Amino acid sequence: GFPSPHPDNIKEAIFYTRFALKFDPDDPILQCALGYLNLERDRIDDAQKLFLKAVSKDRRFVEARNGRALAILKMNRQKAKALSIFRETCSMDREYVGAAYAMGMCYLAMMGKDRVGLDEYFGRVVRLDPGHHDAWFKLGVFYESLRYVDKAAESYSRQLVANPNHEKASERLARVSVQLKGDSKERLSHQKLTELAFQKPKHYLALLAESHIERGEYLGAESAFEKYLKVIS
Repeated sequence: GFPSPHPDNIKEAIFYTRFALKFDPDDPILQCALGYLNLERDRIDDAQKLFLKAVSKDRRFVEARNGRALAILKMNRQKAKALSIFRETCSMDREYVGAAYAMGMCYLAMMGKDRVGLDEYFGRVVRLDPGHHDAWFKLGVFYESLRYVDKAAESYSRQLVANPNHEKASERLARVSVQLKGDSKERLSHQKLTELAFQKPKHYLALLAESHIERGEYLGAESAFEKYLKVIS
């Protein structure tokens, strides 16, 4: 994921947002902005009240609806209610990537180890935004849990192309790559992987990319990932 804002920046943003609200206390955009800032500080009740005020001014204000669902998600035993609001929000704006991702995370929190249906939720996110910072990783974990190693490797590879700094995706790709190599019943050399990637790119380019990473050849890894995505797209 993305790093959290610095507390000093949040504090300053709250000050200026409250100052602006003194001049226009009924502005739903300012109310919504302050709601998200309160979420960052875990002031859940204050955040939800602000989101409700914003929605009361504009029933189709999807960012405020999404914020309210995020606030409710942080409350005890309210995940089903939060999921319902996320679904309403996504039905109002089918292109809202943030709400689609949050809905998937809510479903994941509800289901725990039972991951049935996660491909539907996070699949929707990557269809809307193929460059999403985390959704491909969630799909990879889902496929890996079902032992679909090829699909997991593809998802982790796509995640690293979209977000090269995603450490967990890199770790998981290394793990499934070992499994794929194990399936071939031999430890393939880098040179052998280069030859096989040319012959069967769909099966071996992801492994070649991982081999480049192991050797510290990050430009080579990026090139192999890009070629792999062209083959599977």
